[in-house]
Amino acid sequence: MCDYRIVLTFIFLLYHCFAIGQSPCFTVTSSTTPSCPGEKTGRISLTISGGSGSFLIYFNGSTSATTQTVYANYPAGIYSFRVSDTKNANCDKSFIATITNYSVPRV
Repeated sequence: MCDYRIVLTFIFLLYHCFAIGQSPCFTVTSSTTPSCPGEKTGRISLTISGGSGSFLIYFNGSTSATTQTVYANYPAGIYSFRVSDTKNANCDKSFIATITNYSVPRV
């Protein structure tokens, strides 16, 4: 016996998520380049795929958004990001990226 309420709920969810034009959530990855000890030479690069293709990025707790995906000339440290899909309010991801110092060889 089929429960039609479940079927109708499933159809509604499919319609709500896809027929109205709401994109599936995105994925975001980060890569870092180490910094020279005591200097601001580190770099963080973000790669965002999927979703609507239109994103806002909030860096280190800022309330001002940007679309910038490369952050260069930073010292070693922990940096926070929040990425939001501008066309899907349900897609919002927060994460941290860590810039380390290059290992200095001992002589």
